[in-house]
Amino acid sequence: MDEIQETGAITTIVSRLMSYARSVPEMEAAGFAADPTNGQAHVVTYAALDRESRRVAALLQRDLSVGDRVLLLYAPGAAFFPAFVGCLYAGVVPAVAPLPDGQRHRSDRLQEMVRSVGASGLLTEESEAEDVGAWVDSFDIPLPVVVTDRHGVLPEAGTWSDPGVGPDDVAFLQFTSGSTSSPRGVVVRHHNIVDNAEYMRRLSGFGPGSRFGGWLPMHHDFGLLYLFLFPLCFGAGTFHMSASAFLRRPHSWFHLIDRFGLEFSASSNFGLDYCARRVTDEQTEGIDLSGWRSLLTGAEPVRAPTLRRFGERFGPIGFRPEAFAPGYGLAEATLVATCDTRDLAPDVARVDPERLEKGEFHPVSADEPGREIVCCGDVHGGKLYITGTGPWRGSWRWRPSAAGTPVRSSPPRAPRSRAAWSPCWGTRRSGSGSSNTSPTSRCGRSSDSPNRTTAQTRRPCVRR
Repeated sequence: MDEIQETGAITTIVSRLMSYARSVPEMEAAGFAADPTNGQAHVVTYAALDRESRRVAALLQRDLSVGDRVLLLYAPGAAFFPAFVGCLYAGVVPAVAPLPDGQRHRSDRLQEMVRSVGASGLLTEESEAEDVGAWVDSFDIPLPVVVTDRHGVLPEAGTWSDPGVGPDDVAFLQFTSGSTSSPRGVVVRHHNIVDNAEYMRRLSGFGPGSRFGGWLPMHHDFGLLYLFLFPLCFGAGTFHMSASAFLRRPHSWFHLIDRFGLEFSASSNFGLDYCARRVTDEQTEGIDLSGWRSLLTGAEPVRAPTLRRFGERFGPIGFRPEAFAPGYGLAEATLVATCDTRDLAPDVARVDPERLEKGEFHPVSADEPGREIVCCGDVHGGKLYITGTGPWRGSWRWRPSAAGTPVRSSPPRAPRSRAAWSPCWGTRRSGSGSSNTSPTSRCGRSSDSPNRTTAQTRRPCVRR
């Protein structure tokens, strides 16, 4: 893989992908398995991904300008890969969303996303175009629907014009979950992606030729960044399945890992618990998970009993407890804030719950009342705050003018003071910042810290 080691100074994912298309054109870049149990997938090489992305970009350049925003509405599948990357190639700013499902709540949320980013169009695939078009017709925002995989419509790759995307240009908008405030579009720039990917590469040791994949959806930053963009930053391969396939047959995740030789995957606590409860011995017969190097778990509180059950349940088929990589992240940090990737079994501490409520870390013995918390990486200091080139610069906020056209109400906000949005106690500096010194355990957000009164308190992380 020496021929693709020279990308360290390349600070946009677009430049990196074009470099890989030249240096390792036949290397597998991305794949999608509709049914992982049969071992078949639609796989694209770096050369094919580059070519098809240029075609999508050329299509977008016909009617859109650099910096225009679009909403991506795709079913899980290979059509998403060149659509998203094509936006990056065109300098168009995508925001990924789940497809409309007929439910009013999701429809209202999608309409709010369209309005808040001032979208200039919707991108979708041939199989979903009719339903997406009908959904657009149902509300009062006229938007063109662009189909990116329609045969005979895409221009040739050679017609694409390089817009000269730079590290500080906006790559995409990542909508937050809305768990602590109204959902907002976090501005993610090209250098944010590369910096956070580099941080995870240093922690986890992945690189050219590594194999990623899993079931996390692309509209969630955990899936889009860790399982899709981060691998592509370093010439790795990434293989996907749908979240709905996982929910129907959770053992299919293990088939994906085994049959495609995946080394890096990820899941929330829910996913691990779901597998431990639902997957049977018969469903894992012949599966070998011994090559699974890292299981990044986050997106919700990491629970020690779940890790134990999962490790004990699937240890007989090769899963190693040392593969657990508990972490904490948030869209405002691009993805990962801190993570424990020491290739050791999870570091679990039992602490006094009453003193924890006061923000104090006080270990207790097994025969005393206690709460188990899991180490989620190395930090130091008081509250966790994040500096460097990884974190966000603000949210995208738009308001409609009197004529109905979106007008930007203000530039993206600068980060608020660290105490106002710190996710947990402790400190990590990203990029070239200071090194980490002591473990932290993810217990909640500082918006619910002990010095604030809330109806339902979720405690911050505590320094170990």
